[in-house]
Amino acid sequence: MARFSPTEAAFEGFRLTREHPRAVLAWALAYFFYTLALAILTISWIGPDFAAFSALSHSANPDPAELAHAFEKIGPYLLVVIPLQVVFFAVLNCAIYRAVLRPFESGTGYLRLGRDEFRMVAVIAMLFMIWLAILFVVSVVVTLAAGTIGVFGGAPGALIGVVVDVAVFCLAIWVLVRLSLAGPMTFDQRRLVVFGSWSFTRTAFWPLTGAYILASLLGGVIVALMMVISSGIIAAAFMATGGTLAGLSQNVQTDISTLHAFLTLPTLLSQALGSAMVVFYFVIALSPSAIAYQGLIGEGRTDAAMLV
Repeated sequence: MARFSPTEAAFEGFRLTREHPRAVLAWALAYFFYTLALAILTISWIGPDFAAFSALSHSANPDPAELAHAFEKIGPYLLVVIPLQVVFFAVLNCAIYRAVLRPFESGTGYLRLGRDEFRMVAVIAMLFMIWLAILFVVSVVVTLAAGTIGVFGGAPGALIGVVVDVAVFCLAIWVLVRLSLAGPMTFDQRRLVVFGSWSFTRTAFWPLTGAYILASLLGGVIVALMMVISSGIIAAAFMATGGTLAGLSQNVQTDISTLHAFLTLPTLLSQALGSAMVVFYFVIALSPSAIAYQGLIGEGRTDAAMLV
């Protein structure tokens, strides 16, 4: 089995951005229009109810009965929005995997909606169920550990608590890394592959972990810089339209009670720039798994012209 460079994998998102800027721009625009349509749907369907639920959930002592009543009003909305979210990110996942693994499949930003994307929906759903199972196991372990700590008490109890927390965290990371190639494997093999990633990554845990950590850190730094630049752009645009710095912070707060309150220049600018940041970070965070998989199966990069 071929190997891969964790450093190269961590920088794969930057390579994609440099070599396929139009594709990354298309992904950012797609995400912007998707979130804009989602916001309009939210406002039109449950705008006031959602605002009331948000205010209630952030209050100091929310009434559980009122929370449950408010949640009932937005429940049907969530049943529609959650599947839309899964489908959109499945499309985006496949676009990124396509740019790395099948760059010869041209199109608008490698964006498509077909069997690859529907298989990716299934992978995302299965990984989410596995994540829920991990959370359940963690909660059971923490509960049992809390009882044990209560028996010991004092410094020994605190030490046991730290050891248990670290062990549970490491276990969760280990499982997630071992299953992290399920997406690119499913896309590349054109069949549903989830647990196949477990055996495939048996000897690649540490390189994969290093690549993911480095990519996350690099993405965090870049996004932080983008946030600073975005704040300056939003402030300049707001002041150019007659606003003041004193009123800027109030106006950029997303108000989804009405369309008129939402469709303002600061909000739309914030939405657009935020979409660019989310997509860029997503590219940096997701692409290492694709290039790592490509390296592990020994394909390396192949020039698109040679494959056509």
